[in-house]
Amino acid sequence: MSVNRAQLVELYLAYVGRPPDVPGLNFYLNGDWPFGDVVHWFYASPESTTLYHNSAGADQINAIYQNLFNRDAEAGGMAFWLDALATGRVTSEYVALAILQSAQNSDITAVQNKLALTTAFLEQLDTNREIAGFAGDHSAALARAFVETVDASPESLAAAMAILLAQVDLATGLPPAPPPPPPPAPA
Repeated sequence: MSVNRAQLVELYLAYVGRPPDVPGLNFYLNGDWPFGDVVHWFYASPESTTLYHNSAGADQINAIYQNLFNRDAEAGGMAFWLDALATGRVTSEYVALAILQSAQNSDITAVQNKLALTTAFLEQLDTNREIAGFAGDHSAALARAFVETVDASPESLAAAMAILLAQVDLATGLPPAPPPPPPPAPA
C-alpha cells in the first residue's frame, strides 16, 4: 500500500516533529513506496535519530511523548509501551507512529492541534521561493520549535495560527510581508 498525504503529515509529526517540506512530501507521494518502507526511512533518518537522540526503551518513549504531547510519559503509558516493545507487539521503528495513533484524552487533542498546525503550515508553502526556502536543518529546527508551542489547549493552537504567516516567513528565510498601506486621508 502506498502512503497518502494524511499519513505523511502524521509521519513527519511523529518522527521529526515538524511540517513536511514540499520536496520530501512529493518524493513520497510520487513514488509507489510500501508504507512499511516509508516508516523505516522516517525512523532511520538523521533528523529522527537527532530528535530522539538514538534512544531506545524508556528514553525513546519519553522523547516521543515530549514531541507529541509536550509532557513526560505517565507511569501507565510507559509500562504499556515498554511491554509492547518487549513482547514485539510494536517495534522501535513503529512506536512513534503507534503512540501518535493511539493517543487518548487530552493527548489526542494535542496531536490533533499539532496536525492542524503542521497542515496549515504546509498549505502556506505555496510559492517557489517558500518551497525552496523551507529546506535544511535550520528551517526544520525553526518549524519544529513552532510546532512545540502547541499543546492540547485551544489557546495554544489559536496563538500559533495567529502568527502562522510570520513563522512560515521565518522558517523559509523570507522577509516578513510588508504591512498594508494606510488608508487614504479623507478629502
